[in-house]
Amino acid sequence: MALPRNGFVQPVEGATGPGSAISVKGDPGSTITTDADVAVAAGATEPLGAIPANTRRMTVQNTGPAGTWVRVREVGGGAGRGQLLPRLGSYTYGGGDGALAQLEVEDVSLAVGGAAVATTICVQYERD
Repeated sequence: MALPRNGFVQPVEGATGPGSAISVKGDPGSTITTDADVAVAAGATEPLGAIPANTRRMTVQNTGPAGTWVRVREVGGGAGRGQLLPRLGSYTYGGGDGALAQLEVEDVSLAVGGAAVATTICVQYERD
């Protein structure tokens, strides 16, 4: 980043003048809701629930038994793609630095861990 001639970075000015806050859509919400766990059979792909209105951020967690591995991706993203999560692994989507999309989960336990193991997925939403 090039500095202005005076050598100092200039303050960011919001809608009402210097030092005002700049709102960022996507910050964490004030209400948390949790869907019922989604069962995913060994080797199967299952869509996750519809994202509730006014959701700003959501967290997906592999809540299954030992040996489970899943891929989390946008619906229709294709086998072998997406975020790889081990048992109890989680990933957060949205917020000020991310995006939200309808997701699906593919069980890849056999390919990654060597044993076919069914799993369950928990999804929590942070909403207004």
